[in-house]
Amino acid sequence: MMGAMRFPGGATDDELLAYARGLLDRVSPHADAFAAAGLPPDLLKHLGEQIAALTAARDAYALARQRFTAASESILETLDQAEQSVDVLETIARSTPGAPPEVLTKLRIARRIGPRSVTPAPAPPPAPVPHDKAA
Repeated sequence: MMGAMRFPGGATDDELLAYARGLLDRVSPHADAFAAAGLPPDLLKHLGEQIAALTAARDAYALARQRFTAASESILETLDQAEQSVDVLETIARSTPGAPPEVLTKLRIARRIGPRSVTPAPAPPPAPVPHDKAA
């Protein structure tokens, strides 16, 4: 039975959880024998707690990723709506006679809120080719 206590290397979280649960199920009925052989008596209890903790941490991680994705989508949607609103207000301000010019300036500033589009940097010019004066 002690051979069953070997930890598999390079396992994924799912494989590790499956292995640990299977090990706990196989070894738990023989807890007294393992304790008599020198295994700490509370080790199997702690293994069960750690399995539960890893499962809870993975669930919390998955939930956090879902929330992040939902929040990102919501933010982008709100930014799109704000951009459309600024477009409408800018059109109204341009077509209104006597509108103060600072209104258009403020609307242009409001348009800058949100993610910036990344433009690739221009490629550096090629290095000059040295000319040999002896030729």
